[in-house]
Amino acid sequence: MKRGVQDRVKTHKNQTIYLKNEPRIVGSYSLVGKKEGQGPLKKYFSRVVEDEFFGEKTHEQAEQKMFEHAIRGAIKNSGKAPEDVEMIMSGDLLNQIISSSFAARSFDMMFVGLYGACSTMALSLGMGAAMVNAGTWILWLLVLVLTSQRQKDSIEPH
Repeated sequence: MKRGVQDRVKTHKNQTIYLKNEPRIVGSYSLVGKKEGQGPLKKYFSRVVEDEFFGEKTHEQAEQKMFEHAIRGAIKNSGKAPEDVEMIMSGDLLNQIISSSFAARSFDMMFVGLYGACSTMALSLGMGAAMVNAGTWILWLLVLVLTSQRQKDSIEPH
């Protein structure tokens, strides 16, 4: 560990970081497709969408709409008001994280786009925790949202 960092961060064997201002998940919302809704975890999902296009013409539009629903659902389930949320940290697997950035435009919050491919969930949780823990710029409430999509060439838009 670099000199001086050990004064600000408590670690265990230079692998585990202990946060002073421990973040908490205060609300969650998950929106999944039909196939996931039929699986063994179905009781843990907030909403199962039968139509993979979610009433939209393209996957990109559907994914943007799903992001917006997930953000609103998580905020509602947290018991907080949208104006209490300071930032959205979000990522997806499309070019220029298009679904995330377009969905973020629907909210009056700062936006940080994350791209870690398959690691976006861990990346968003880690970055979000670090932002909450930071002593210089404290975020009290932020939304982390991500997607994992299955797209096939054989799927046609409506």
